[in-house]
Amino acid sequence: MDWSNKFTKVKKKTNSKDMLAGMQYAMLALGDTNYAKFCGGGKSVDKALREVGAEQLCELGLCDEAMGAQGMEEVIEPWVKFGTTGTAMT
Repeated sequence: MDWSNKFTKVKKKTNSKDMLAGMQYAMLALGDTNYAKFCGGGKSVDKALREVGAEQLCELGLCDEAMGAQGMEEVIEPWVKFGTTGTAMT
């Protein structure tokens, strides 16, 4: 079982709407559109975090390995900038 499944199981057991109130996060999910559940782990954790009161700082980012290195870099670079400087993503 991966960590995203463990997190969502804990969330279901606690059933608290404010368990993570005050927590802020940004999430970049990595996946491949050649698979049916593209970025499934990231999507489920993002949803679970919001359901227990965490504040999403920006929209969930989805990075597709099928885009190749150049395409992935275009998606990832704003996240690196955001993570290191706090500069808003465009």
